[in-house]
Amino acid sequence: MLDIIGTLYDIDSIDPDNPVSAPLDGYHVNATRKIKGADAYLIEPETPRRVFAGAVTYCYTFANEAEAKQIIGYDDEAGYTPEFEPKPVPVPATITARQARLVLAKNGLLSEVERAIGDIEDTEARQVAGIEWEYAAYLERHAPWLTHMAAQLGMSDADVDAMFIQGETL
Repeated sequence: MLDIIGTLYDIDSIDPDNPVSAPLDGYHVNATRKIKGADAYLIEPETPRRVFAGAVTYCYTFANEAEAKQIIGYDDEAGYTPEFEPKPVPVPATITARQARLVLAKNGLLSEVERAIGDIEDTEARQVAGIEWEYAAYLERHAPWLTHMAAQLGMSDADVDAMFIQGETL
């Protein structure tokens, strides 16, 4: 969804009886999803002037209306025709131990887990990881032991996120 704002105004309220408005530079457009090819125009105001109720709002500032139409896409009959970036898939906070083992098996890493836990240098961290791996019903995405184990497996945060997303489907 797009909100074509156009010109935004700043209100100078030094004199409350005579407020003065001044136009802000640019042509302003808000969207509920990121617009493909418009990252250079994306701004992150601390306090956006207008937002979509209950939805993340992406705020864009273009030099003028013509530039907005060119970057976003515009058709004289259809109006604005933006191509939005796909919605990001949320990373689940937890997956079951079964899902974790299945996704690790699918990615050829299940047999490496015991070695990775054994390779954790800190004794307490190694013990916690072993107990969690063997007895936990759920794996928490941001648990410190899981971060240690993933590092031992050579996995990045993005790799772990992808496995949690994949694991949730199993």
